[in-house]
Amino acid sequence: MTSVEARDLREYLSAEITRIHDSRESDVRRLDREAGRLRDERLKLLQAHYAGAIPIELMKQEQQRISGQLEVIERKLARMQSQTGRLLDNLDRAL
Repeated sequence: MTSVEARDLREYLSAEITRIHDSRESDVRRLDREAGRLRDERLKLLQAHYAGAIPIELMKQEQQRISGQLEVIERKLARMQSQTGRLLDNLDRAL
């Protein structure tokens, strides 16, 4: 591969990686909104319990559900961030 071909390939792949990253950014924003909604739900649940509107067992179950969903979101976000970084590093090494 000539240096010109390598440069062209790097430009093309960098543009594709940027496009993928941009589409992931919308996923990140969606996951951030979902995490915020779950944190709000957690707070409202606690407030409802303090007001005597729901029993402790139901609150515990719902808190566990919310915590589980937040953990899934956090894992997805971490995986997305590390994949993009690794992809760029591997591209630089390959070229």
